Order: sequence, then C-alpha cells, then structure tokens
Amino acid sequence: MSLPTTQKKYTLESAATPERPKAFKITYHSSAPFPTLPTPTSVLVNVKALALSARDLQIVKGEYPAPHAVHPGTVPVGSGAGEIVAVGPEVKGYTVGDRVILMGMPGHHFQPDLPQSSLERSRGGGTDGTAQEYIPMEYEDLLLAPSHLDWIELAGLCGSSVTSWVHLWGHQPLLPGSTVLCLGTGGVSMYAAQFALVSGSSVIITSSSDEKLAKVKKILEKLLIPGSSKDAIRTINYNTTPEWDVEVRKMTGGRGVDNVIEVGGWGTCAKSVRSVRKGGIVGVSGYLSTYHEVPMELKMEDLSKLILYSAANVRGIFVGNRTQAEQMLRFVDRAGLRPVVSEVYDFADLPKAYEAMEKASHIGKVVVRVSA
Repeated sequence: MSLPTTQKKYTLESAATPERPKAFKITYHSSAPFPTLPTPTSVLVNVKALALSARDLQIVKGEYPAPHAVHPGTVPVGSGAGEIVAVGPEVKGYTVGDRVILMGMPGHHFQPDLPQSSLERSRGGGTDGTAQEYIPMEYEDLLLAPSHLDWIELAGLCGSSVTSWVHLWGHQPLLPGSTVLCLGTGGVSMYAAQFALVSGSSVIITSSSDEKLAKVKKILEKLLIPGSSKDAIRTINYNTTPEWDVEVRKMTGGRGVDNVIEVGGWGTCAKSVRSVRKGGIVGVSGYLSTYHEVPMELKMEDLSKLILYSAANVRGIFVGNRTQAEQMLRFVDRAGLRPVVSEVYDFADLPKAYEAMEKASHIGKVVVRVSA
C-alpha cells in the first residue's frame, strides 16, 4: 500500500484570555508531517471518522478540569474509527485492512477504575487525538469494529458507549425489568437508553424540548421487544416540569428508578438522588449544568445528607476499560444496534462541529468525516 508523505490535521493553539487562561483555538494544517510507527508493537491507522464529546468542547473552551497539562500543539478529539494501513513487527491479532475503533484512554485494559497513567495519556488532551488523517497507536489500544456499522456509525460508537455500558453493568449490573432515568439526549444518555431497552428494561428520558423528546421516542421505539409495555419509554420536559424528580417518583409508583444516567452535575444531582430507589445507582459522568446559571437553593442543598438518607449509591463513571469495551461491542454486534448520529460534518468543517456541540441541540452524536 502506497502511503502519502504528508497529512491533514488540527492542533490546539493557545487562545488564552484573562477570563479563560486555558482556552484554545483549533488550527488546521493542510500539509503536516506524516507519522511513523514509534514502536514494534504499534500500528498506523487511517482515521475515517471521529465523534465529538463534551470533553472535547471543554478542552477547547479551557473548562476541562484535567489533572494534567494540555499543551499547545496537541491534536484534539478523543474518539475515532479507522483502517489499519501499517503494522509493526511485534503486533499480534491485527493486520493491514482491519477496521478498528480507537480507545481514548491508552493502557486502560482491565482495571475496574481508570488508572491515573491512562488519564494522563488520554487522546486529545494528554496525547495527540484523532483530528488527523493518520495516527499511530499501540495495538492493545485498538478494538476490532462490528461489521454491520459504517464509518460514521463506528465513530459514534466510540467513548460514550463504553461509559454508558459501565453505567449499567460496570458496578451493579442492571437487571431486566429495571427502570433507567436518562438525563438529556446526548451520546451517553442515548446509548444507555438503547442498551436498557434491548435488555428488557424501561427508560425515562428528560429534555428541555418536546420536539427532541418526540424524536427520541420515535428512534427508541424501534428497539422495543414485541409486547413491551406502553410505559417502556416515557419522557419529561424539565422546562415545563421543573420538579421532574417528583414526576419520576409518580411514574414509578413512589419507588424510584433503579439507575440514573447523571450528566448534569450541580444543577441536577440532588434531583437525581431523589429520583432513585433506595440502593439504586446514580452514575455521575458529566456536569453540564456548570455552564449555566444554577439556582442558589440548589447550590445550598446539603447533598451529603440527601445521599445518606436516600441510601443511594452515587458513583463517578469516567470510562470503561478494554475488557468492558469488548463486552459492549459483542452486545452491539449481536443485537444489531446502531448508534444515534445527529449531525455529520466534513473534516474541513470541524470548527462547525464544535459549534454544534456548544448549541446542544443534537440527539446522540456529532460526527466528523475525516478521510474517504
């Protein structure tokens, strides 16, 4: 296979201001140096598509609380999928032409919790990410892609799907017949809703838009098991029903849900705890409300007392390991699941994809096509 001598890519360059000292801008390079294989156990991947996450946006805006430095010149974005175009002499189990998904946390292979060393090497923050046509990777940080998905769908399958899997099965496995509360319509919540429905559980979805909720319900209804209850998919508009935790309790006959996909943070966490049954799980994997005005009464609430007397299990969910990702991919393959992709952009329009993320009007994933 003949490979080029240069590649297209983006890098993070400082755009610091007194208000945002860690902010970056993304800079396009039309003729960047072509990467080489750094070790005998590495492979070279032609990135076909990438998917943005809230973390990618936070890094550019200088709002990501990374426990490591993010340096100018780093290639952004943590998720992607592509085709192997070269392999080192000591690579095992992979060959040129394989379709692969790139792990965002290098070295996180089997540990139940994310090692600090992997976090410090995270793609698109600690080390170079996927906003480039070609990327060298250690072969153990790759996953073979399900055959029924195209490149856009595979990019959308990265990152968020593994986080959702850990939400539901990583610590206290979700049982059939459970109810899962999914906050919002972003990638993590949409994957969790899909996984839960296919596994025989019901879901409650929240959003600020009736239009989005109607679209989400239509998407998810295709996954219902024949004969499913008419209450398998329920929705709440949190703008028109601000006390949505009370509504969740009503919907569940006062019991509460079994699992909450908590991505709101400060502005929603207390209500999530009040929505869950005793012994249920509130998995925290985001803090989107931090970027909006949070009412003072929520800031002043004694969350520790609330957690104590609710007997809820509140746990931070960062991302899954390689073993969990492989389990998730087998599930996706056998169930024939397809990621929900909201918008697709060309590589030259990556800045527009970031703008779409910031508007937060998407359902599922925002994907960028990198190369043909």
